[in-house]
Amino acid sequence: MTEIDISTVLIEGDYATIMGEKYKRVEEPKPQTLFIEILNKTGGRYDPRIIKEFIDILEEWLPDEVEVDTEEYNAGWNDCLQHLKEKLR
Repeated sequence: MTEIDISTVLIEGDYATIMGEKYKRVEEPKPQTLFIEILNKTGGRYDPRIIKEFIDILEEWLPDEVEVDTEEYNAGWNDCLQHLKEKLR
């Protein structure tokens, strides 16, 4: 392994410059659904049927969409709810 002179390293936010080369921090991608997130974070300690039941309850708990009128707020609210529901499963 090559030894790097620490004086040649510049760190700015998510970027590091080492000997003139710029590198960006890489983060692990987040799971695409709440179901998978719960499975991953609990390490399989819970039966998937229990997780599915929890998500069903959560989905029923979410508020209903509102009638879209001329206000952009209502359309945005409905888009947000739809996005949340898609991310549950």
